[in-house]
This record gives sequence, C-alpha cells and structure tokens, in this order.
Amino acid sequence: MIMPIEETGTISLKDDIGPEVGDTGSVSLVNCSNLSNPSLDPLPTGMRDFAGHRQVTPPNAPTDATVSNRVLEGRLGERVISISWTQNSNNETGFRIENSINDGAWAFVKNVGANVTNTVDEIFLPEGGSYRFRVRAYNSSGHSAWAVSNFILIAATQQQQQQQQAILQQAIVQQAIQEGIIACIAIDTEVMMSDGTLRTLKEVQLGDEVMSVNIPGLTEQFRNWKGDLKDIKKTSAKVIFKSVYNEERYIIINEKLKMTPNAEYILVKPKRKRKWQFLTADRLSVGDWLLDDGFKSVKIVSLEYKEEGIDVAHINVESDDLFFGNGLVIHNVEDEIKIQR
Repeated sequence: MIMPIEETGTISLKDDIGPEVGDTGSVSLVNCSNLSNPSLDPLPTGMRDFAGHRQVTPPNAPTDATVSNRVLEGRLGERVISISWTQNSNNETGFRIENSINDGAWAFVKNVGANVTNTVDEIFLPEGGSYRFRVRAYNSSGHSAWAVSNFILIAATQQQQQQQQAILQQAIVQQAIQEGIIACIAIDTEVMMSDGTLRTLKEVQLGDEVMSVNIPGLTEQFRNWKGDLKDIKKTSAKVIFKSVYNEERYIIINEKLKMTPNAEYILVKPKRKRKWQFLTADRLSVGDWLLDDGFKSVKIVSLEYKEEGIDVAHINVESDDLFFGNGLVIHNVEDEIKIQR
C-alpha cells in the first residue's frame, strides 16, 4: 500500500524492504506540494531519488552562457532574446533561467527541459538599461552553480535620452531654485535666434538654435573669469533645457530686462574696472556696463526692484552657454546643476 505524505518528517526502513536498502534506517521526506509553482526549483540539494533506491547527485553546472537580442519591428520595447549555454551534465531534469535588470535582483524567467542548450523568447525590455541572464541545471537531488551571461546594453533612443535629460534637469533645477542657487528672466524676454529673428522666452522650445557668443579663454569656471573681449564672435547654440515657474520679486534693468535677483549671470564691466566679468542681477550697480548684441557697451542707468509675482523661465544652451536676452549677453545655468552626459 502506498501512503500519502503530507508533512516533512522521517520514515523507518526495515530489512525486508529490499536488498538495495540494507540495514534499518531512516530517510528525510519533504512536503512536495510546492512543486506546482514553476518558479521554484523542483527540489533542494540533498534529496534522494527512490527509483531504484539509490542516491542521485546534483548535475554539473552549465558554462558559456551567452545572450543576444534583436528588436521586434513595430512593437515598442519588445525584443527577441536568445540565450544559449554549454551543457556539462547528463542527469539534469531541466534548466532554470533568471534575469537581472541594471544589475539588480535576479528574477525567475522560465524553466526548460533536459538536454536543452538554448531558448528564444519575446521579452519586453525597455530602452536605456542593461540586462543579463543566468542559467543552472537541476534534478531531484538539487541544482548546479549558475552560469552567468554577458551584459546586453539597450541604449535609449535620442527622444528618450532628451526626455530623461529633461526630467533630471527639471528635478535638479527645482531644488536649486528652492535653495536660491539660480533664478531666471521674464518669459516675455526676447531671445535672438540663430537666424537673427526674435522669439519670446515663452516661445523658445527645446532643440531651437539661438544666437550665442564665443569668448576665447572663457571656461566653465566663468564665475571666476575676468578678461577682455578680444576676438569675440557670434555663434549658434542649441537649447537643451527649459524650466518655467513663478517668482515673487525681480529687478528691471534700464526699464528693459526683467531678471530675478539671483538670476543667470549677465556679462558686465563694473564701473571703474577694466575687465569684463559675469555677475548676478543683485550685484549690478548703476554706472556698470553691459554688452549688447552689436558688441557695444550699454551703460546701466536704472535698476528698479519689484516685489510682485512674475512668470519667469530658465534655459540652458550648449556649448558656449551664452545667449542674447532683450539684446544683452547672458550666461545660462550654473555649472553645479548641469547634468553630466
């Protein structure tokens, strides 16, 4: 009579069971109800195979796990994944496959049968990540060590990279605004485009080409820069970031340019100084000189401080980091909050 086994425990063996068993003894039994879950290895290491009353050893580990992929046409994010490995065992029941995304935790993918050395699946793998797989053999006695595959890197599309860049920039800029690191200029400020036309800052979009300025010797450490404007020339630069928000105070320069006090650095030659430099709006003084879009000096004759709400914007242009706002040279975002590519 065959008795059902419901719990983990032991059972006594008598001499009359058969010649393969030998002396009286006991063997461990496990509750195998969890075998209905395919994501679990069928049996842990150390179990006995009762067929023939003999010990079954765990299988040898597979080697040379390799993964490759190709895009499924017309199905965004879905790819055909090919996984192969070298079989080094002859007693496995099957192979278990898992994957890891961006070097994170391993997750069950599938089990395949004995003597299988490759599998092909259609899997959703989003762009902009790294993936790898691992495989091991198993049988009723346990499992082998893992064979880990190479990484596959799925690059983000240009549009996705721009979206990710914008999200990261937005978060960092908003934090910088709250901490008072940067501020902006009014959205009705006219920005000179690369073709010489004007658009309000509100109308400027990501990817637009604006008129920029190249100043020889100017580096990313522009806040410490002081120099002359020899060989200065106009160039073009692409807008790679834009942020819009509301500010509660601002300064009007020459009844023309509205900037928040700690706004982007504006190109200035302070009165009684010979060198040009970049200063925030709250450090300007009447009598200082600014540079216009004809590379002529414009004297500051008025600074009016306002305590009222205003819609402002902040942009980042590459690679010279300069643009013309209401005809004056302005430097964009501070180095500390730029996203490194």
